[in-house]
Amino acid sequence: MTYSMIAMRTTVVIDDKLWPQLKALVKTRQLSEFINRCVREYFAQNERVHRMAALEKAYQRAAKKKVSHDDFDAVDHEDWPAW
Repeated sequence: MTYSMIAMRTTVVIDDKLWPQLKALVKTRQLSEFINRCVREYFAQNERVHRMAALEKAYQRAAKKKVSHDDFDAVDHEDWPAW
């Protein structure tokens, strides 16, 4: 997957214990793309976690709200079959 963007060169320090595994997993010429994919996935996962937390809070707030039967009066007047 290639993204069209302005690239920024930077230095990344890899732990000595991780380097052999990383080198075995990714070809040297593809290291930048691998790191970009990992960072994108990390951000996406982080966004999912924050959205799930916000959704959970919204569900908790909604659960505390008292629902009245009057809230359903509008639907009761529709042409629903009488079972």
